[in-house]
Amino acid sequence: MKLSDWLSTNGVPGNARPRRTRTGKRSIAGSAALEMALILPFFVVLILGLVDFGHMLFVVNTITNAAREGARRGVVQQNLSNVASAAETAADGYLSAAGITGATSSAAMSGNDLVVTVSIPEYKNISGFDYNLPGLSASNLGEKRTLSSISTMRWEFASP
Repeated sequence: MKLSDWLSTNGVPGNARPRRTRTGKRSIAGSAALEMALILPFFVVLILGLVDFGHMLFVVNTITNAAREGARRGVVQQNLSNVASAAETAADGYLSAAGITGATSSAAMSGNDLVVTVSIPEYKNISGFDYNLPGLSASNLGEKRTLSSISTMRWEFASP
C-alpha cells in the first residue's frame, strides 16, 4: 500500500475528503472554530478602530466646544485687557471638566474679533493599537497627531 493511499483512507488531518457520520451525512465538527479563527482578527481590528475613532470624535467635539466656550466668555468682558485671559481660563476649565489632558489654549484679539485656539499637540489612540497590518497601508493611523479647533467671535463692546 502506498503512503498516499494510506493517508487518504485513515482520515489524517489535511485530508481533502470530509468524514462521514453513521447516518451518511458529512461531519462539520471544527468548522465553526476554524471560521472564528479566521474572522476574529478582522473583527477585533474593526472594534478597536471604532473605539479609537469614536474617542477621537469625542475629543474633537470637546476641544471645539472649549474654544467656543472660551470665545463666548471672552467677548462679554467689558475691559479689553481681561478678554484673552478670561477666554483662556474658560477654555481650560471646560477641558478639565471634560477630562481632557495635554491640551493648550490661547486667545488673542484680532482687530475687534477674539480668536481662541485650543489644540492637543500629541493625540494618541486610546487603544494603543498601531494598525500596521499586512496588506493594510495605513501606517499613519497609529501615529500621534495634532487636533485643534479655532473659534472667532466679535467683541461685544467694540465700537461699530
